[in-house]
Amino acid sequence: MSLLFLGHDCKTAKTKLDEGKLSREEYCEIIVKRVCGAVCSIPGFAVGFVLGGMILPVLGAFLGGALGGFLGKEAGGKLGEILTPMFIEHLSDEEKNEGEIIRADSFTGECNGE
Repeated sequence: MSLLFLGHDCKTAKTKLDEGKLSREEYCEIIVKRVCGAVCSIPGFAVGFVLGGMILPVLGAFLGGALGGFLGKEAGGKLGEILTPMFIEHLSDEEKNEGEIIRADSFTGECNGE
């Protein structure tokens, strides 16, 4: 279920980016936070389901899974907040490096060091 919501949120964010309603940084922030939240909610659900099921077979598994998924999503959101600035910085560095390579190639006009 979490992956379905992730796909929908990513598609919506991409549409807003294309329409100019989001900056590239805002788009990256949304994507990184949602991916981290979804990735962490899955193991959180599994651990909560197993532990809850051990304590109280049916109801405990249901409640443990729900609580574990929620806590995993929250932890993933916090992880996303930490990773987003690094991800944006990495993208900025790559764009700068690509621009320098293009300028250097067009400046020299040489091919294969000739």
